[in-house]
Amino acid sequence: MYRVGTLVPIGHAVEGIGVDEMVVLPKEVRHLLRGAHNRGEKVEGATMVEYRIVCANKSGSTPAHRHIIQVGTGAHEAQADRQWTVAEVRAEISQGTRFYTVSESTWKVAEVDRYDCSCGFKTIKTRVDSIKDNNLDNLRPCRVF
Repeated sequence: MYRVGTLVPIGHAVEGIGVDEMVVLPKEVRHLLRGAHNRGEKVEGATMVEYRIVCANKSGSTPAHRHIIQVGTGAHEAQADRQWTVAEVRAEISQGTRFYTVSESTWKVAEVDRYDCSCGFKTIKTRVDSIKDNNLDNLRPCRVF
């Protein structure tokens, strides 16, 4: 899936667009789609960009108070195809991009949200559920590319 406003490589199909064309949506269209998404509206033919987080790196002074600082996304739990800083993820979430984790034991999905820690650190976290292995804090560490 491709972010609205990015070039789509030749040979990759996008609904309603031929595979031999390159596409960049105008700023006005991106703004319209983003606004509709933020209001919870469906736009015919529009798809939301989403990424599965498969690993997470943390930092902090104590094990009891650590923050996610980097994540990796990919289709499979064992391999991250791309690494992101928390600032990048937070910016993407603000633009309507969906990030989530998947439990390998139950296949339940946990949504990822922006989170401002009480200590002032701006990070991300999974929405609370009763599944432990889809929590960002419990994902395997990412190997740095």
